[in-house]
Amino acid sequence: VLQSVSGQEGVSASMSEQQRNIEQTSRLARATAQDMQDAFQRLGDITANLVRCVPTNTRCY
Repeated sequence: VLQSVSGQEGVSASMSEQQRNIEQTSRLARATAQDMQDAFQRLGDITANLVRCVPTNTRCY
């Protein structure tokens, strides 16, 4: 009986560890997606600045 109980605990422990890993991975994925969004936003701003500057041939605002 003791053996089956400790085996059960081992299973639930590894399950919760797996759950933690999944949460960590999804957090990382969300952070990465946010970073990429920010990078694209910056790229868009830079492109917009270049487009604004080139026709007037003056400095960027």
